[in-house]
Amino acid sequence: MSFKYVDSEEFAIKLVSDLSSLAAARMDAAPFTGGEGC
Repeated sequence: MSFKYVDSEEFAIKLVSDLSSLAAARMDAAPFTGGEGC
Protein backbone atom coordinates (compact mmCIF):
# COMPACT_ATOMS: atom_id res chain seq x y z
CA MET A 1 0.00 0.00 0.00
CA SER A 2 1.14 3.53 -0.62
CA PHE A 3 0.29 6.27 1.79
CA LYS A 4 0.07 9.95 1.13
CA TYR A 5 -0.01 12.46 3.94
CA VAL A 6 -3.34 12.64 5.69
CA ASP A 7 -4.34 14.73 8.67
CA SER A 8 -3.60 12.52 11.65
CA GLU A 9 -6.83 13.45 13.39
CA GLU A 10 -8.87 12.53 10.31
CA PHE A 11 -6.94 9.29 10.01
CA ALA A 12 -7.54 8.46 13.67
CA ILE A 13 -11.27 9.14 13.34
CA LYS A 14 -11.50 6.95 10.25
CA LEU A 15 -9.48 4.20 11.88
CA VAL A 16 -11.62 4.24 15.02
CA SER A 17 -14.87 4.19 13.04
CA ASP A 18 -13.58 1.33 10.86
CA LEU A 19 -12.53 -0.63 13.93
CA SER A 20 -15.77 0.01 15.77
CA SER A 21 -17.87 -1.07 12.79
CA LEU A 22 -15.69 -4.16 12.42
CA ALA A 23 -16.04 -4.91 16.13
CA ALA A 24 -19.81 -4.48 15.90
CA ALA A 25 -19.95 -6.86 12.94
CA ARG A 26 -17.86 -9.44 14.81
CA MET A 27 -20.02 -9.12 17.91
CA ASP A 28 -23.13 -9.68 15.78
CA ALA A 29 -21.52 -12.72 14.18
CA ALA A 30 -20.06 -14.23 17.35
CA PRO A 31 -21.10 -12.56 20.59
CA PHE A 32 -18.81 -13.02 23.56
CA THR A 33 -19.19 -12.35 27.25
CA GLY A 34 -17.01 -9.94 29.18
CA GLY A 35 -16.22 -7.78 26.16
CA GLU A 36 -14.17 -4.62 26.35
CA GLY A 37 -17.06 -2.15 26.48
CA CYS A 38 -16.62 1.51 25.66
